[in-house]
Amino acid sequence: MKSVRQVAFELGVKPKVVYGEIRRGLLTAHKIGRSYRISDEALADYKERTLVTPAAMPGRSPRRTPRPRTGEVRHLRALHAEARDA
Repeated sequence: MKSVRQVAFELGVKPKVVYGEIRRGLLTAHKIGRSYRISDEALADYKERTLVTPAAMPGRSPRRTPRPRTGEVRHLRALHAEARDA
């Protein structure tokens, strides 16, 4: 059985986050006196349920092209106007 502080350290979060997960019912804990204790099994189950894996994607994921800055937009419009007039 681990304390909230130990679980928080293992998960890389603050104890406040662990208390919140217990309060929401996402992490099972035993209340002994004024403190909570989390079993190794409950922690392993929590880690398994909250595991996020990236979706299988063939090849590279598409990248967004950055939006042009305001000055670049004016410059591009001027170029297009010149090309259209020529």
